[in-house]
Amino acid sequence: MKKQIRLTFAALLVVLSLVLTSCGVGKTSDKEGTESEDQTTVFTFGGTEVKKGEVCIYVNTVKERYELQYGDGVWDLEIATGDAKKQNMEALVREAVIAEIVKVKTLNAHAEEYGVSFSEEELASIRERADAFFEGLTDEDKQSMELDSDTVYRVFCENETAEEVKDRILTDNQVEISDEEARMTRFFDMYFPCFHVSSTGVVEPYSAEKKKEQQAMAVAAAGELATINISDSEITGIRDLAKSYGLYESEEKTMSPEEIKETYGEEIFQELYNMENGQYSGVMESEYGYHIFHMLELTAREATDEKKDRMREIMTDDMLKDVILRWQKEIDKKFSYPDSVDMEVYNTIEIKTTEE
Repeated sequence: MKKQIRLTFAALLVVLSLVLTSCGVGKTSDKEGTESEDQTTVFTFGGTEVKKGEVCIYVNTVKERYELQYGDGVWDLEIATGDAKKQNMEALVREAVIAEIVKVKTLNAHAEEYGVSFSEEELASIRERADAFFEGLTDEDKQSMELDSDTVYRVFCENETAEEVKDRILTDNQVEISDEEARMTRFFDMYFPCFHVSSTGVVEPYSAEKKKEQQAMAVAAAGELATINISDSEITGIRDLAKSYGLYESEEKTMSPEEIKETYGEEIFQELYNMENGQYSGVMESEYGYHIFHMLELTAREATDEKKDRMREIMTDDMLKDVILRWQKEIDKKFSYPDSVDMEVYNTIEIKTTEE
């Protein structure tokens, strides 16, 4: 195959997440419709037969992408799955392809509900791309994949429709995340440790006398900081002071409230969030030693926005998966992989390149 189709299953490039958590093609003991008399039907979903040619479009597109990026040996890779077992890449991709086709069919079943339709110009564009894909196949490809131009066009249309339905679901269910929910805080930690790690990796606390010396040094440093005049965003002064005391573990940090509490403890957590931007703390004690903090940004704008994007992506993805799973069960509650798939027919579709 010389051309690649832009399918909704681009997510197959992260195949594990799709296989393990996507549209719920789970494993049950139901064995229904797994054999086809004409040996061209791979599976039936909600009364709709999915033929070998349609499945081949998905399989061969993924095959080209993976082999181009990782080489022919990708199919023998062993991948750890969520149940602490391992499965080779070929088996995972086979399951993922069926899951993706089921997802596309499920989304298409709700196209009318979401008012998804295409103009004549849009359909002509889809037809043009489908024809280009079909013409890019060799005669051998067409024969082995049992494909015709109308099947390719239908698959292209179904994928475009699925994308539109998905976009409208997301538009109707936009996730809003506040600064407080995604807060990341940026500060400088001038750190006076009260332990060291031996060459054998053993953590050895300082003696009471050595710990008292560290505390006295922290108090002296706090006094010096009171004479440094620096802006809210500039930490050169406290950084240089930390180096002058030989505090090479002192550093700027950007952490969430949860991370701060877990790292420093409840008392320091409360103190930090009572500070203002640009303010120095007094000497504070944690289980690791003594600290002086310079609050740079209670809400670090860039880091907080990045966290919002990550949270939104995860929440949106989970919401979409829940919707699709519910719809799938409404269409065909007994469908499962591999029980509902005619594996004898499916296995005639080659993924792993065999040596002649």
